Formats: sequence, C-alpha cells, structure tokens
Amino acid sequence: MRIRIVSLLVAVTAAACLAASVPGVAAAAPAKTKPKVKVLVLGDSVGQGLALRMQRDKRLQVTNAASVNCTLAGGADSLQSYKDGIVIGSGCPDWRTAWPPIVQQAKPDVVLVVTGGWEIVDRWFSNPGAGLPSTIQDPQFAQSISDTHKEAASLLSSTGAKVAFTNMQYINPPEALPAPPGVNGIQQIWWEPYGPTQPANWVAPLPGQPFLASKVKTDALNKILADLSSQGALTVYDLNKFAGPKGEFTDTLNGKQVRGPDHSHFNNRGYDLVTAWLAPKLQKLANK
Repeated sequence: MRIRIVSLLVAVTAAACLAASVPGVAAAAPAKTKPKVKVLVLGDSVGQGLALRMQRDKRLQVTNAASVNCTLAGGADSLQSYKDGIVIGSGCPDWRTAWPPIVQQAKPDVVLVVTGGWEIVDRWFSNPGAGLPSTIQDPQFAQSISDTHKEAASLLSSTGAKVAFTNMQYINPPEALPAPPGVNGIQQIWWEPYGPTQPANWVAPLPGQPFLASKVKTDALNKILADLSSQGALTVYDLNKFAGPKGEFTDTLNGKQVRGPDHSHFNNRGYDLVTAWLAPKLQKLANK
C-alpha cells in the first residue's frame, strides 16, 4: 500500500510538470497588484493635513500642493480677520495661474480640492475694510463660490485628470485663533463657533456685525456644492456626513478623538479615517 501511494504522488507530480511544459498550457500567473492612483491635493490646511496622511496609503501616490488659508471664492484679497476687522489675504490668490503648472508636472489621475474653512470667512468684494463685510448668505458671495468652483473644475481637468471636491466638515473653534504669530503674521483670524446661539464670550469683529454661527455658514456652503453636484457640474464627496454622521458637530468617531485642539482640523487618527473612507472613492473615480 505504501509503494502504491508513493507511486501515485510521483505520477501526479510528473503530470503537473508535463502540463506546465506543454505549449498552450500555462502555469497560473501571479496575482497582479493594482497600480497606485496618482492624486494631487490642492486647497487649505485641512487639505495639507489630509495629503500628508494619504501619502502613507499604499493605494495612492499623493502630491501635496495645498496651502494655508486657501480659498477659491472671490474677494480673496479681502478676508476679514477677527482683530478689529483687519483685512488679510488668501493663501492661494493666484490659483488660476499657479495650479495648472502643478497639474502638468504631477500628471495626476485625480485632483482633489479641499477647501471650506476659508470659503466661509466674511469678506469685502469692494472697498476692503469699508463698512461691514459680506457673508456667505449674501447672493454675490454665494454666486462667487458657485462660479469659482465650476471654473476650478474646468481648469484642473484640462489635462484629462478627474477632479473632485470635498464639502466642509462642521467646526467649533473655541475662540478667535490662532495665537501669535498667527497666519501671515496676523492674529485673530478664526471664525465663529458652531452655534446655533451666540456664545457669551463672542465679540463682534466690527461694531454692529451680527453673529452668524459656523454651522449656518457651513450649511450654506455645502448646499451650494450639493446643488453643483446634483447638476453634474462637480464631483463632491460628503466629508461633513462622514465626520458628523448624526448631522451635527462631533470631536469623536467610534468613541475616539478625531479633531485637534481647535475643534476644526482633524488629528492624525481623524485624517487616517478620512483617508480610509476617501481612497476607494478616488480609485473608482480614476477608473471611470
């Protein structure tokens, strides 16, 4: 019996070797690994933080070209700080001319634009510093957001890259931040707390300026983006729903802290969770 078993094993092995050597009968090919999706990230400091963590994901090849306090909307040279109404500028005022060469060099499959926090900052569209600034609830402001996002989508797709945007996550800054030296040397440039009611310690940047909760501003921005998405003008990923699945601001997901001390940016755990959620979407978009 032992001799027969051994003989059978030898025969099976020989047959397998023979099949592999016969023309037209190929051995099983090793599994192919999917190529990495080349992603260019543009936008603000949330985009910066996300891109840095996305670079650790084996599914993606990420170029980080985001910049602090970047905004697409008009009036970008007339953003209002929270210190006596001082006027500050955008971190990407020349995005129309600066971004196309970056796209040409990076040759991405997907361009991901992450703005939001700086889109909702009050601004003057004329006569900076004169009177009260416009808010996102003003028609001119809302139209500027719509127009510039469509313009960016068209501009960034000129090489054939797919273009996607994230909407804005709810934020709840505890006070006007950051501390000195601030951004671009200017302090007190943050925006309003989540709301909906005005906190006792809130001080209007300019006399007579009403409180407008960041939730209200975020909802207004996200509605504009949702409308553009429903029209087929933009691809928009609902970051706000992911970061606040119950439809409200939260610092935690699955019981873990996912926001930084400013209650606005994500911490590393948060960025990793956003990456895990976003990477398959970017893969799918790249392969459309």
